[in-house]
Amino acid sequence: MIYSKDLTIVVPTFNREQILKSWLEHHAPLMLSKKIRIHIQDNCSTDGTKTLLKKWKKKFNNISFETNKKNIGLKNLEKPLNKVNSQFVWMVGDTYFISSQLINKILLKIKAYSPLFFIINLKEHIKNLKEEYMDAKLVFEKLTGILSCLSCTIYNKAKLGNIKFNFKPLSDFPHTIYVLDRLRKHNSKAYWISSSIYKLNLPYKEQKLNWASTSSVFEIGCKNWIDSINSLVGYNYKSKKKAFKLFSDITNLFNWKGGLWLRAQGLLTINKIKHYKIYLNKSVGKKYLMLYFIAILPIYPLKVLKKIYDQCLKR
Repeated sequence: MIYSKDLTIVVPTFNREQILKSWLEHHAPLMLSKKIRIHIQDNCSTDGTKTLLKKWKKKFNNISFETNKKNIGLKNLEKPLNKVNSQFVWMVGDTYFISSQLINKILLKIKAYSPLFFIINLKEHIKNLKEEYMDAKLVFEKLTGILSCLSCTIYNKAKLGNIKFNFKPLSDFPHTIYVLDRLRKHNSKAYWISSSIYKLNLPYKEQKLNWASTSSVFEIGCKNWIDSINSLVGYNYKSKKKAFKLFSDITNLFNWKGGLWLRAQGLLTINKIKHYKIYLNKSVGKKYLMLYFIAILPIYPLKVLKKIYDQCLKR
């Protein structure tokens, strides 16, 4: 079979054999029917990921994979982007779902347009924004929150060449910073696609626990986000103030709902708020003050409510 030279899907993964299996069950047949290659970059997993990939590669000729000799951390996001030579490359997280309708639309857009990046909506967060070319300033002020999700960007490898993220000193959002920096430096535009990518419907036991459920939530989701955006040159502070708020708008981490969720896990305390109040103010404005009230609520009843909610998800 002759595969598409227009688009390749790349998937970075590490120690998530069952999640990756679910992802392949959804996507391998679909991408084969569209003649699209899938390349999976395994970051030296110690579970059964390699065996799983060998099995799927035998079944689907459009699948390739590489297992790193050692764990290379976040550089595993960059590596697969440079392993393929199609015109466009789409890095998709192994917990995200691409529908048949969306991939059809992407393929049509690729035939019609050649932006530096395509930017795709996330779970219908952005509404009433028509599909069109958008310059760096508009992307920065409207779509920076969406760009925090690595699955929302398709890269034009034909124009970008070798893709190299800046992992130091701020390494939590290297893909976001790369897109915004390239758009400005190339004086180029991205093309906005209003259709959405969604979370993969996984069994509860397979759902991924990420940094938002750890003690790093304020350091990464608040401080590092603000510092990352602030590190970009060529964007004025008025635009940066808008971009600061877009991550919390997408994740709901530091509004009242997010505050209750964090408190239920014992992650929200008065001391945490005091320590990060400068960043919280930039992230959600004076609304962060309501977190002080949430931080004095007893944890146990919130834990019970969270447990009931989790039990409902399991069903």
